[in-house]
Amino acid sequence: MSDRPPLLRTLRQGRYLRLAALCLLAAAVCVMAGVWQYHRWHGKHATNAELRASAATAPVPVGDLLRTDRPLPPADRFRMVTARGTWDAAGELYVRQRQVNSALAFLVVTPLRTDDGRTLLVVRGWQAATGSATQRPATPAPPPGEVALVGRAYPSEHGGIGANLPDRQIQRIDTAAIGSRLGVTVYDGYVELADQQPDPGNLAVLPAPDLTNPAGGADEWQHLAYVAQWFCLAALALAAPFLLAVLERRDATPRLATAADLDGTEPHAAEPDGAHPHAADPHAAEPDGADPDGADPDGAGPHGAGPHGARPHGAGPHGAEPDGAGPHGAEHPEGRHGPEDPHGPQVAHVGAG
Repeated sequence: MSDRPPLLRTLRQGRYLRLAALCLLAAAVCVMAGVWQYHRWHGKHATNAELRASAATAPVPVGDLLRTDRPLPPADRFRMVTARGTWDAAGELYVRQRQVNSALAFLVVTPLRTDDGRTLLVVRGWQAATGSATQRPATPAPPPGEVALVGRAYPSEHGGIGANLPDRQIQRIDTAAIGSRLGVTVYDGYVELADQQPDPGNLAVLPAPDLTNPAGGADEWQHLAYVAQWFCLAALALAAPFLLAVLERRDATPRLATAADLDGTEPHAAEPDGAHPHAADPHAAEPDGADPDGADPDGAGPHGAGPHGARPHGAGPHGAEPDGAGPHGAEHPEGRHGPEDPHGPQVAHVGAG
């Protein structure tokens, strides 16, 4: 039967109750973080699906999607639109410090005066930044006359166009600020050119957006990985008190005591057949007929032997003392060997009583 304390008794100890309360709190925090990441994934998945669907939708006239009195709805980003009008080359601006195909570039923003009288800001393309920050890039002029174009709609950027910048350079495509600078009414949103007729010339258009994660930020699978991570941490926090209690019980199992542990001696080696470990006589082997307890060979019983050998009738407490024998001169009966005297063997004769 195991001497280990029951698991429930271990868990009822005060230190384990405090640990359990702390682990419950940690598990609750981990669960909330996991639920939050799940909602992040759900929102990211829905947004990406809307943006992909928007990019795949057939183009619509720009006036049906963009307004001058409201911003572009987020779900309509990447939506393809069509527009007709003429380019305003005098109002062309250059957005600085943008990354295109891993290269530092200027975005070329050219106003398009549409047929309805409003102005649409169009990113006609991009030009690599090869000179100093104060140099304006040399870009091909837009074609004259009326053009028809197709492009992707984007919401306006915010924060102003920047201050103290080189001529015709801006920091952001803030449509309201650009409209104020040009003195025209512009749509609240802009378009990235995808195609135009007639041909746009040598100015490279921007590449199509990467729709694997159009909403930006962390990928969808990363949010799911965070969900799994937080829930695993919550499960580990709940299991921690039980695991620690099991390990403590295993380490606290008492070792069974042996006879050697009790008397402080080492276990004896195996003895010969029938031999007792304590049966060895420190004295030499007894001759035939000798009693191992010092009994008189002439028939004296085991209780007739004195502490120093056989004691005949009438002998003193130390045995018979022959003439001239000292008090310790008790002789050993014939045929018995006592302790060897350093002065040689002594033969004592018991006189007739």
